[in-house]
Amino acid sequence: MFKRYDRYKNRICLIEGSKQLTFDALEQLIDEFVETYLSSASRKLVFIEVNNNVTSVVAYLACLRNSHVVMLLNPESHEQNTLLADKYEANLFLNTVSHQVSVISQSTYCHQFHDELALLLGTSGSTGSPKLVKLSRQNIMANTRAIIEYLALTPSDRAITSLKFSYSYGLSIINSHLEAGASVVLTDHGTLSDVFWKQVKSLEVTSFSGVPYHFESFDEQGLDLADYPSLRYFTQAGGKLSARLVGKFATLCNQHNKQFFVMYGQTEASPRISYLPPELACEYPQAIGRAVPGGELYLLDDSGQPINETGIEGELVYKGPNVMMGYAATPLELATCNDTDYLKTGDLAKKVCGDIFEITGRKSRFAKPLGIRVNLEDVQLLLKNNGVNCAVTSNKSEMILIGYLPSPGATNKAIIKLIQGHIKIPVTSIVAKQLVDIPRLPNGKVNFVKLRKDILTVNLKDVTILFWGHFSQALSHQLGMAK
Repeated sequence: MFKRYDRYKNRICLIEGSKQLTFDALEQLIDEFVETYLSSASRKLVFIEVNNNVTSVVAYLACLRNSHVVMLLNPESHEQNTLLADKYEANLFLNTVSHQVSVISQSTYCHQFHDELALLLGTSGSTGSPKLVKLSRQNIMANTRAIIEYLALTPSDRAITSLKFSYSYGLSIINSHLEAGASVVLTDHGTLSDVFWKQVKSLEVTSFSGVPYHFESFDEQGLDLADYPSLRYFTQAGGKLSARLVGKFATLCNQHNKQFFVMYGQTEASPRISYLPPELACEYPQAIGRAVPGGELYLLDDSGQPINETGIEGELVYKGPNVMMGYAATPLELATCNDTDYLKTGDLAKKVCGDIFEITGRKSRFAKPLGIRVNLEDVQLLLKNNGVNCAVTSNKSEMILIGYLPSPGATNKAIIKLIQGHIKIPVTSIVAKQLVDIPRLPNGKVNFVKLRKDILTVNLKDVTILFWGHFSQALSHQLGMAK
């Protein structure tokens, strides 16, 4: 990304529609972009609304090549993007969505940047985040090289943009393939459309990358791997896929001589942290695997002491050269850098075997209805492993809220009964509601804020039942204390 791709010359790098771009042609477009928009000698803060197209990739690479600090934005959040550009005093705010470069705004603000700062990304894919993740040149290159190594990427590989360019997972796919001299098919067609899979087949795409939502959809609608002989491997990240589906897709891939990589990461790690070798997927379907090359995973207990034993839960910590420079909540923080190379992930995990780890929950993903501690991830995985397509959250940690999609046997009563069979909590602490769809963020992750609102939007009858249920529960509790 930071050096010219002269070593690949006439190889195809980007495919968009009927247009196939060579690395030489890409270099020319980058030079033209720099001359037109980035000719100033001073470093700029450049915000770009991007899409899966050549113009967006060119703008991004042009900024990196010339040491400008670039922030990639999802164009669907334009109002938030504008507020963010104003807050951080972006020198140049561009839109590259429609294959044209449109200048939205400019500023002459004189920024002080850290020498190594290269890229800004919103946390969890949210461009409206009050703080931005700061990534250095070293962060990006270290993670890119690690991905190339464990996926064994070569110039003969070809990816397709099943994820948004502004999402760190989607960005890492473009970074790693271009750095390896491979190619990328740029498309905005959805992964459930016939056009998308026709492109996979006709353009001989060698990999597919998705979040849990993609594989849950494939499970429901079917995906015949025999139809796509060019596919070499699948990768899954962006959330925990149920053990049932990991086992299912790992088995399917084995049957068709393909590989299935479960991966784990955070934007703060540029973004890849771990991968599960495909040969271990069926044996450890709940695991996130081992640290990426050059990194290290370990656990800390509540007092900050290392946990070395297998099967003991603690906070997962990652150490490596891809750990961010820190967060920026103001323009002044673009000049600073953390001195640490470790990242406390906020996830709870345990070691299952050797250097293989399994996520057991999120420190913030717990509820305590009536004082009973409940891991919401456990509830969600319990339901998904029993065939319920759902998402689970809580209301101020007091009630477990389940939003689920229509499926055979999935009813409020059946879901509550299933939960109570594993977790001893009162029925009045569980609210289940059938939804038309599970609300999601642009990166495919569950939008828990909207999910909570959707579940708690109930009719008057539901409210009455809910009120009297909680009233009787509280009354019984008080009478018991009075005895």
